[in-house]
Formats: sequence, structure tokens, C-alpha cells
Amino acid sequence: MNKKGFTLIEVLAVVVFLALVVGVALPNVMLTFERLGDTRYNEFVRTVELSAETYINQNSETYTFSTPNDIVIITLNDLVTSGLLSADAINPKTEEIIDLNEEIKIELSETYTKIITYPYLGE
Repeated sequence: MNKKGFTLIEVLAVVVFLALVVGVALPNVMLTFERLGDTRYNEFVRTVELSAETYINQNSETYTFSTPNDIVIITLNDLVTSGLLSADAINPKTEEIIDLNEEIKIELSETYTKIITYPYLGE
């Protein structure tokens, strides 16, 4: 008799093998996506910091630093209205539209360098 097809044992063996492969590969794939989100978020924060520095430099007559520890607060909306940042900026970690009222602190350090602090936007 000529039988075509697979036995139940053969099918179960393939299913178990595939489950093992998925069990080993899935954590690595999830870790890769998590790292990608972190990288995208860090790039976004760097963009905000560079935009804030550009904004302060372009508006140096309005925002002056004379002594160390001088602080200037601007908002993301300031960067949007000046064309330095997109109005529909999205947090790469949460995939939500960012509140344009978020503040950015620019402080003059003891060595007269600008320290730009942008708050962490959640995980």
C-alpha cells in the first residue's frame, strides 16, 4: 500500500522544533526592537538639543547669558514656530504626539558652555 502524507509523530516533531526556534529567536528580536526604540529616542533628543542651541544662537539678543548658572527656558513650541522642529513630532518610545509645551532648559555652566536639558519623555 502506498501512503502519502506525514504521520502524527512527524508533524508533532516539526511543531516542537518550530516552537524551539521561535522560543530562542523571539527574545533576540524583541531586544533588537527595544534597542531600536532607544536609538530613535536618543536621536530625537539630540535633534531637540541641537534645535534649541540653534534657536538660542539665532535669538541671542533676546536670550543672553552673562554669568555662569544663568538659565533660559524655552518650549518645543518655540522651536516649532521658528521652523527648527516639526509640529507633529512623535515620541519614538511611546509613539504619541509630543506636547509642544514641554520645556527645555539651557544653562550656562561654570566654563561658559551651554548645558541643554530636555526631559525624558517616558518609556
